[in-house]
Amino acid sequence: MVNLFEFDKLSFSEKTDCTLIYGTYIMERVFRDYKTALYHLNDYFVEVLYNNMNNTIVGIASLPEKAVFQKYTDYISLKDLY
Repeated sequence: MVNLFEFDKLSFSEKTDCTLIYGTYIMERVFRDYKTALYHLNDYFVEVLYNNMNNTIVGIASLPEKAVFQKYTDYISLKDLY
């Protein structure tokens, strides 16, 4: 498995393969015709942007932990843990 710096150097298809094979799916957010799926790999996170209309991956990017918390805190409920 690759670290964050190696991941960022991969091609689009290599990032996609690495994320879908080795990543742990966390959750998703939906925006109109798109959804963004959050994955965890090693010590970093990856967002995968899907076009729901044609079921394709149109974007993929690594994220620092702080950005994940800022984007996803509204979607996480601690009630689910109890």
